[in-house]
Amino acid sequence: GKFESLIHPTAKIGRNVRFGKGVVLCPNTIFTCDVSIGDYVIVNCMSDFGHDSSAGDFTTISSHCDITGFCRIGEGAFFASRVSMRPNAKVGNWASVGIGSCVIMNVKDGASAFGNPAVPIK
Repeated sequence: GKFESLIHPTAKIGRNVRFGKGVVLCPNTIFTCDVSIGDYVIVNCMSDFGHDSSAGDFTTISSHCDITGFCRIGEGAFFASRVSMRPNAKVGNWASVGIGSCVIMNVKDGASAFGNPAVPIK
């Protein structure tokens, strides 16, 4: 199949922002500058990406998430609503971050983290 990208007209896209194929950008999302978004990524309402950040293929960013500058999100990661990341934080491949969490330490590949600060859960 061929997957089209769907970009809502209220999405704000800055300079030098790259999107892969099949992305879905919901209303009022913001991408500042030098952001890289992989293939088949969804960024839900009111979420934003700061400068020089990236999200890998198959990533889901739920509503009201704040991805600050220089953050790296791995392939297949899942963010529940209202997740915030400190600058330079990393979330690994196929990791998940729970609702309302604040990522101030890196989250390893395949881990699930929750809380403020977000810590791994079993």
